[in-house]
Amino acid sequence: MKSYQLYPRDVLFFRDGRPIDRLKDDAGDIAVVGHGAFWPRPDHLYNAVMHALLGSRSAGRKAFGTFGDLQVAGPFPVKGGELYLPRPLDWKMGVEPLRETNAPAWLTHGFIDDEEGKKNYPTWIPLTCYKAYLDAADRPSRDRLGDLKEPSLFAPEIRTGTTMDPATGASKRNADQRSGQYQAEYLRLERGVSMACEINPGKTDVETPRAFIMGGQGGMVSAEPSGISLEASFPVPAVPECEGPFYLRWTLLAPAYFAQTGWLPGWCKDTNPVDPEPIGHVKLPNCDTCRLIGACTGKPIVFSGWDSEEGIKPTVLAVPAGSVYLFECPERGKAEALVRALHLTRKSDFGSQGFGMGVCSFVRISR
Repeated sequence: MKSYQLYPRDVLFFRDGRPIDRLKDDAGDIAVVGHGAFWPRPDHLYNAVMHALLGSRSAGRKAFGTFGDLQVAGPFPVKGGELYLPRPLDWKMGVEPLRETNAPAWLTHGFIDDEEGKKNYPTWIPLTCYKAYLDAADRPSRDRLGDLKEPSLFAPEIRTGTTMDPATGASKRNADQRSGQYQAEYLRLERGVSMACEINPGKTDVETPRAFIMGGQGGMVSAEPSGISLEASFPVPAVPECEGPFYLRWTLLAPAYFAQTGWLPGWCKDTNPVDPEPIGHVKLPNCDTCRLIGACTGKPIVFSGWDSEEGIKPTVLAVPAGSVYLFECPERGKAEALVRALHLTRKSDFGSQGFGMGVCSFVRISR
């Protein structure tokens, strides 16, 4: 993986799962409004790079040939040279045994706020604060996390355009719309903000394009080499020097998609139809005695897509970035194996597109 920073040349447009709104104004005309002003998902970056490499190949230059080898990570905001990451959903939360809840019986622990009342936490936090979160294994260390405000990274910008008829090249008006115009919300980065990402095109003789279209509406970004590295920012955590069991926390840096199991990682459900193990037991190599005992997940990310041959793609529900999974590992060797399996790897469907990437840390639980 090579690190890059992306610099948009103008505003960018990224659709989510919401349909285009049709709003009637005071004059009775219909205003068509498109929603595209949100931070891009990893698959936006993946598709942008893939199509750029395809275009390079069709132009007769060396380019990517096997698309299954392409891998991306990010993008994440960078402001003032500092990397920002999605706030963990268990920010200032402790782990407690579950009692008399409607959670699945095999989940034995839950995440509880340290303080009562309404919370107003930021969506993005700087890397220094993220590292403090990973080091906060218990309540006293969580008290030092401090209060953070929402950083000024990007904002929506509304622009008006004119619908065009591809056959005639003229403005296309619908029966209920006199103007033939539409409005759309675009993403504009604040001054001094860029997008950090990592890209591996899959072949040593292929270079990542230095400029490519990202998102809809033809938004162009420039890609410059960067020294920001996830691997350097997040060293592999060591298992605590104490007796087991060990409690491993896996925090998602990117959304995760588990097509068959929803919010539950697919590798925590035994597919053996004859004598399956209980749900929650980890089905990864050398991790057979580890089990999922708690989870803190947010509202799912809803998105779909469009294919020129198949049309509308099925709607997908993904676990949002910042979600947390807690595992109990009875032995040191099993804990080390689970760290190797999860830390900065891709452990969900759409893994090559940057989904299912998280970082590991260890927490202490009072018994």
